[in-house]
Amino acid sequence: MKKFALFCGIALSLGLTACDDMLPNPPAQEYPQPEIFDAAGLTLSQGDYGVTNPINLNEYAEKGELAPIMNITELTNFPDTYQLQIPMEVGSDENFTKYEVVETTITDNVISVAPGSFTDAIRELISKSPDVQTVNVRFPAYAVNGNSTMRLGGLDVYYATVQYKVLPYQTYTIENEYFLVGNFCDWNLNRGIKLSRVNNDVSVYDDANFTVKFDVTAEQAAEGYLYKIVPASAVANGDWTGAIGFVPTITTDEDGVETVQMYGTVVDAPEAQSEAGVISQEGPYLLKVNFEAKTYELNFALDYLWVPGIGTSTSNFNKVPRLYTNDYVTFQGAAHLNKQWWLTGQDGITGLNYKTAEGTEQTVDGLVTSGEIQNFGDNGGARMTIAENGLYWLNVNLATLRYSATHLKRVSLVGAFNGWDAEAAEDLKPDSKFQVWTGTFDLEGEFKVNTNGAWDIDFGSNTAAIGTANTLDYKGANINVPAGKYQVKVDFSTLPYTITLTQE
Repeated sequence: MKKFALFCGIALSLGLTACDDMLPNPPAQEYPQPEIFDAAGLTLSQGDYGVTNPINLNEYAEKGELAPIMNITELTNFPDTYQLQIPMEVGSDENFTKYEVVETTITDNVISVAPGSFTDAIRELISKSPDVQTVNVRFPAYAVNGNSTMRLGGLDVYYATVQYKVLPYQTYTIENEYFLVGNFCDWNLNRGIKLSRVNNDVSVYDDANFTVKFDVTAEQAAEGYLYKIVPASAVANGDWTGAIGFVPTITTDEDGVETVQMYGTVVDAPEAQSEAGVISQEGPYLLKVNFEAKTYELNFALDYLWVPGIGTSTSNFNKVPRLYTNDYVTFQGAAHLNKQWWLTGQDGITGLNYKTAEGTEQTVDGLVTSGEIQNFGDNGGARMTIAENGLYWLNVNLATLRYSATHLKRVSLVGAFNGWDAEAAEDLKPDSKFQVWTGTFDLEGEFKVNTNGAWDIDFGSNTAAIGTANTLDYKGANINVPAGKYQVKVDFSTLPYTITLTQE
């Protein structure tokens, strides 16, 4: 399991426990349905552990020591033939909605824990960030003698429920900024192309996915476009410390023919041109790197994703809806879906074909169907499915290879004319392919195009010309018209989407 591999080396060097024993919820600590022993008097004290100063698990790991976390200040009426065990339950929040059980050691009335085990639980439940974390912890107690286990006090009794400040044990570093460098910039660290984070809302340790879009000219391809990645610290220091190279995956078919794939692993390569990636075909490219998993994938940077299927066409791509992108990573757009559909990276079925990822299943939550996708090339793979024929708003992320399809069962106008009441708004009527929606409304002032009686997916326009098509943008501006009766047509059949207002 990947997360435990990060801590195996230190665990063995400390002589604390084998990696298999470092599971956040080890089987030995489950204590299924124990008998209750409530005669013992047990008192625990947090003292100053993790209160004033964080518990620095890095320091204990470096010294090869367990980290003390709790003191036993009283133990009376405890059965002499039993051993006292006090595991630590680490919670995901103050309510312990989720928790992991971590094995502890008791020595001279001090309860201690292995730095790697404590960190594993924090990474699993709270964050992978190396920064100080606030951690909720509680302690049950057990009397154990061979196969006999008794829980002290009762099934719901905890002898301490506390919060710790903890600096997790960290064995690797992920920086917030990285740059693509290579022969395209004469290996000048100050002329690299900055990578973009896929998710800026969480710690880089919780989502270590980065992307970068770049273009390779025919001349560069003929010479061999060489590239590497360097962290911001290397740029600042003017050296190659922390530089990363690429090792592509090589596959062999049944005839023994080897193919160098456009994906593989990233490796430490602290020299200018060692382990550099190479591109020999011109075009726009998108490089995706996961600095935690140490993997990469190189694809053409797509301007659109097409959505063929039963709801549209599978041959005439002039009639196939497209999803658009602003960053070559996230794509979105409207599409008529019916039963089966998939995604292509070109206006045809030869090339990139994204279908349901092997070993995964779609999930349905109300009007939203979501799942994982995989590029199967020209052949193979199962198409995505949809339960109900209709218009859907698609969101696709080519970095995480996930999608969602929200059924737009209602398309309405909501604005000043109806008190901005989305729930009670009058709906437009769709055509047979759910692409063009029409209706007649008494409008006055500002309004927007709303879907499903909510504001998750809505549309607006920067223009309100009467009698001509106005571009309709996702999350666009309010549309403002003079008072009057209007025939309204909202068209999702082509990009850009439009709204036409004809005054009666």
